[in-house]
Amino acid sequence: MEHVLMRCILFYTAPTTSPLRPALAEIHSDSIIFRDDFDSFDGNTAVEYHICSGYTVLSRPPTDANALKTVLIRLPPKARGQGICFKWSQAPTVPRPPNVMPYGTTTPADFGVGLPNFSDHTEDDDDSYSPSEFDILGEGHSDNEYHDTTKPPKTTRETTTNYAPDEFDDPDYTTPPYYPRTTSYSYDIHAVEVHDDPDVLASPSEVGQEASGSYQGCWAIDHVLIVNMAHVPSTLQDAFNPVNPSDWLSLPGAYFKQQCHSEDTAMVFNHESPMTAVSSRDLDLSVKDYRDDLILEEEFESNWQVSGGHIDVLCGIIHSDNSMVFTGPGKSRKICSPFIDPRKAGNVRFNFGLGSGGCHTDGNIKAEVIVFMEDKSEHTIYIIETLSVKSYVEPSLVSVPLKPVERYEEARICWLQKYSGGQDKNVWAIDNVQVLPFMPEKSSTAKDKVAQFSLNLECGNNPHNNEVELKYSTNYGESWFSLHQPCLPNQCDGKYFPTNTHFKCDFGYTGELCRKPVAQNPAILLENFEGTSLVPSTGVEHILGASLSYDCDVVSTGKAAVFNQDGRREFVTAELNTTNTMVGSNSPVSACPAPEKTKELVLLDYSCDGGISWHLLKMFNIFDYRTAILNDHLFNTLRLDMNNLVDDGDHLSVTQGRLSDSYCRKMKSISFIGRPSNDDVRLLTTESMHIGAGYIMQFELVMGCGLPYSETVDNRVYLEYSTDHGIHWNLVIEPCLPPAPCESVHQGTIYDWTQFREWTRITIPLPVATWGPSTRFQLRQSYWTNTDTWGVARLYIGQQCPNMCHGHGQCNEGTCICDEGYEGTDCQPATHLNDKMLADFGIRYEPDHDFEHVRGGKNGVRELITKDMDTRRSDYLQFYLRVGGGGADCNGGEHRSHGVIVQYSNNGGVTWTLLDELEGTMYGKPRFRWWQPQHAGKGHDQWAVDEIHLGQYENLRLLEDDFNGSVEPLDSGVWQTATGGVIGKYCNSRNPVLILANQESDKRVVTKDLNLKVGDVIQFKINVGCTNQFRWDHPVMLQYWPRGGNGFKLVRQPCYPEMSCHGNHSEGSIYYAGPHGHWELVIIPVIEELAKYPLILRWWQPGGYPYNFALDDVYIGPPCDHSCHRNGACKNGACDCYGRFDDPDCQSDDPTPYGMVDRFEQLHRPADFWRRILGGHLGIGCGTVDAGNALFLDGEGSREAVTVPLNTTYLSNELTHRCTQPSSPNEGIILDYSTDNEITWSLLKVVEPKLYNGSKERIVIELPPEAKSDRTIFRWWQPLGYGGMTKAEWGLDSVTIGVNETNLDGFQDDFAGMMPDMFTWFQTESAVPRITCNSKGNALEKEVCRNVGLPSNAINVPAI
Repeated sequence: MEHVLMRCILFYTAPTTSPLRPALAEIHSDSIIFRDDFDSFDGNTAVEYHICSGYTVLSRPPTDANALKTVLIRLPPKARGQGICFKWSQAPTVPRPPNVMPYGTTTPADFGVGLPNFSDHTEDDDDSYSPSEFDILGEGHSDNEYHDTTKPPKTTRETTTNYAPDEFDDPDYTTPPYYPRTTSYSYDIHAVEVHDDPDVLASPSEVGQEASGSYQGCWAIDHVLIVNMAHVPSTLQDAFNPVNPSDWLSLPGAYFKQQCHSEDTAMVFNHESPMTAVSSRDLDLSVKDYRDDLILEEEFESNWQVSGGHIDVLCGIIHSDNSMVFTGPGKSRKICSPFIDPRKAGNVRFNFGLGSGGCHTDGNIKAEVIVFMEDKSEHTIYIIETLSVKSYVEPSLVSVPLKPVERYEEARICWLQKYSGGQDKNVWAIDNVQVLPFMPEKSSTAKDKVAQFSLNLECGNNPHNNEVELKYSTNYGESWFSLHQPCLPNQCDGKYFPTNTHFKCDFGYTGELCRKPVAQNPAILLENFEGTSLVPSTGVEHILGASLSYDCDVVSTGKAAVFNQDGRREFVTAELNTTNTMVGSNSPVSACPAPEKTKELVLLDYSCDGGISWHLLKMFNIFDYRTAILNDHLFNTLRLDMNNLVDDGDHLSVTQGRLSDSYCRKMKSISFIGRPSNDDVRLLTTESMHIGAGYIMQFELVMGCGLPYSETVDNRVYLEYSTDHGIHWNLVIEPCLPPAPCESVHQGTIYDWTQFREWTRITIPLPVATWGPSTRFQLRQSYWTNTDTWGVARLYIGQQCPNMCHGHGQCNEGTCICDEGYEGTDCQPATHLNDKMLADFGIRYEPDHDFEHVRGGKNGVRELITKDMDTRRSDYLQFYLRVGGGGADCNGGEHRSHGVIVQYSNNGGVTWTLLDELEGTMYGKPRFRWWQPQHAGKGHDQWAVDEIHLGQYENLRLLEDDFNGSVEPLDSGVWQTATGGVIGKYCNSRNPVLILANQESDKRVVTKDLNLKVGDVIQFKINVGCTNQFRWDHPVMLQYWPRGGNGFKLVRQPCYPEMSCHGNHSEGSIYYAGPHGHWELVIIPVIEELAKYPLILRWWQPGGYPYNFALDDVYIGPPCDHSCHRNGACKNGACDCYGRFDDPDCQSDDPTPYGMVDRFEQLHRPADFWRRILGGHLGIGCGTVDAGNALFLDGEGSREAVTVPLNTTYLSNELTHRCTQPSSPNEGIILDYSTDNEITWSLLKVVEPKLYNGSKERIVIELPPEAKSDRTIFRWWQPLGYGGMTKAEWGLDSVTIGVNETNLDGFQDDFAGMMPDMFTWFQTESAVPRITCNSKGNALEKEVCRNVGLPSNAINVPAI
């Protein structure tokens, strides 16, 4: 609501003497620009009246009243400014009333002397909009119509309000918003006009002149009021001591004095005034955060039915930007909202304009727009509001209450213009449609609005007929609505949460919110209605409409309070302390005359805020209480600890059981032991009890006492209830299991022996179905054998204890008796609970550390229940789960009903809630439960859970561990899991490393959650199996799981030639024994995909006892300089170089060869140009590729050839040959290069295979500029493919990385070594250094000397 005006109307109050009224004549106050009630001063008016622009001053109008109308005018923009005069006149011959002196209607502080510049008028908003209000008396029709038969027939006359601006322009004048609203009052008081042209004002010569014609009767005005809207307050507070007239726009018939037992001055009304009402000034009750309560918000693009309208700005800005504008012809203009639930809707608000902006209007009243609600059959339910033609020439906010409509589940709101006058005539626009509930639910600031007042209606002569109605207006008093409508249960929606920050506590109350009584409130109310008259006791606030009698016969004992009087019938207690109390009453509608209408029911409400708001506790239906029925929610408790069973035997009956000593180590219990006979049923049954809200049932149960139950019969124990004295029985809680739709998944009150092998306390909040005046309970076992014994100890049925003692105490009439280790009124733990859990179920893990119960034999219930945990700072619960499968030991699980449920409990397992995510409602001290609702029995539908981890997100920016600091892997604080991991030496490692070995299960190393950024690196040393033998099975995979994801993914996916790899072919982050059977440093740059969300990383090796791997030097975070050139590990942000490499970035100082040539003929092994060759050897397995041997790659696993770093600054080409018969594009050969020591690789060429063709191929490649560096490594490799499928062998021969430009420094070689210098010569095929041909020292001997290649432009070449 933008501004709300509130009005109280009171009729026929008692007379008063010595009336006191405030002066209601004022100018330029905080709320009033001009007001005159013509009563405030004797003989003279409180304001001065002057001649203005030629008008004369008239005497005060008479105060007689025949027909009274209140006229409200919204001042147009031209009537708002500095120096404005107003005139009331009657045509044709009535003398003019006085013109008031000029008044400034733009601000509340100054008298204006300037004239607004109307030619520059704009329609910008301004808070100084000033409505004008006055009472006018005439002969025409009115609310109280008056006819004088002694007068001649009336003629039409016109009453006009004019204003006259002063004659000075004000250059600083800012035009207020334009709010014209001219209204026709009957047919003898016409539209009120405002003239802004000084030329139409009367000249001085016209003063006193009369026009021709005549008139019938006379007219009068009273209470002239021009409201100041420049500063609208948000609160109104008036104790009338003294009264502040600025707070009240009108208060006819009101006097101020101490009367009606008021503590101080009060506003008093009596029957002498023709009208008794009071209207407050406008208040700004707007809120900003109401959007959370919206039921519907305008989105004309979806589900809106529109006819004759379109999106446009034709009518100006109605609210913001575009609006829905209706220009269509005929009766086609209609818009309807989507269907909503009208039972929840309480208010519709929208911005509306008719003829606004550049849109047309001719003022025809038939062009009004009707707002109504209709059902799905397009039948009108009721009219909400009628929007008049002349009221919305300037767009404004319309806020209208909606009636409660209980019998319609769906309805919609429509706007309809039945008459328009034709295309583009009487155009209207609507925007910003919103539907809100009756009372705010979620908006915090919307809940702190309250209307508070003290009222006394019983101090007059006839108080029973008094009635006051509190109304409000959101359109400056034009229309009024009741603040609250009467509403019966199920006919309204919403709650009321009043608050007040400015108050004075009533007598007897104190505290910040006046909620703390000075004296303690009583905790018990017992009212038997005895005595001779109905006098409220100390526990009763008041009783209305009742008498003390036997008119309804004897209801309980003696007389009763019989509500049979006229007027309101109500019984209200005083404030009670109900912290540990239930409430009830004997209040039937019984043998008295039967009610005929459902609205004559009796309601039992309660209030926790001193009677400001009431909430339904119980509804007494008229058909259910024709006879007296006990409604007692108090003192109805069953408590048996079996030691006093003799005294309490009347409350309990036992069939096939007996009171035993020391059954299953319990001193006293009711046990069921023995052989079955005559198909009898074992029963433990209570007598009838009255059960109500907040009741629980608690008992201790043991089944079998450690001995197994038989598997041949249904020997479970059922807890049941009956509300018809044992004729029909039902489970207290029915099972609700998947796939059935359940609000809460649970197994019901059916107890299996596998869950109760030891004494276990069971606590059950009793559901609504068990509530009633005569409820019985029973524990039943229908079938059993000799070994199927069970016992019950300590049975309690009664009032619930605080938080049900969190499942760690006995409940005794609302008080907890806590178990050992727990304390307080609700049995909180006495010591700190674990806030983390890491259950890897490894050989060193003890389940008792984290788990209360682990149940899951081949039969019975399968469940895993943790101990209570402190999860106030926890973010996630993570675990691995497998259900069923195809193996002999783990199968089935094909049906949803055989799935596993994960739940949590905040009360020690009393109630369980399905866990989808760790929501705010579960933070506290919960326990968790995994359980399988159903399974097919022994050997079927098995399931397993592993690596349960409860913790909080840490969002590590850096993870670093070299495993040198502790003997326990998790002590470093960066790992979430390292299943069975130990720290030690592995495969000739110099320092301790993390070893994953010697376990049959899967091996996992999982980091805590990381928050990585693009450009970070993942660095680690890995060794898989410590062997050079390649193995397809049991590789180690590096994976990641992004937060919010649904599974692990490889950090790098394999990408082969047939895939779209964008030049980034790789085997992915999969590490096999053989290629990674030695220590190797891996560095993976973090790409955008890994930096989108926080994630965890996992090294994972499938299970198997013989398989193992180890990690070292793990570093994840911002890279060190050049990633240490992969010649060292990044530690603490700096490089820790390996071997002979030096700080700071571990770059090698060794010279690199300028290119290379290898024909693979050197002593049956590749030349020293190769860093590694996997899966290959020298030979002719593919035949002769070029000449002689070739590099033949036919190994089972990885096949690759990687060069040492080469200086390719001056290189341009290379040669390669391949062979054999491939059958798949993925068997091609990938040639790539690295300039950062194998951290990253760039594609040079994919040699695609010629399918089913083994011909030789000569390849020549020009090196791109990016491949030319002083340390370039080349790699030929063939993808592993999928699952070890056969792939073609291939050969490589005559690899030449040639030179176009030589080393500028030249070279020299005297061949003193065993082999030619590879840094000098490209090709020395079959040539060896030795003394030959009479040489002095060694020379390079070759049969055909021309086969010795020299660098072109070489200098200092020795003799050959």
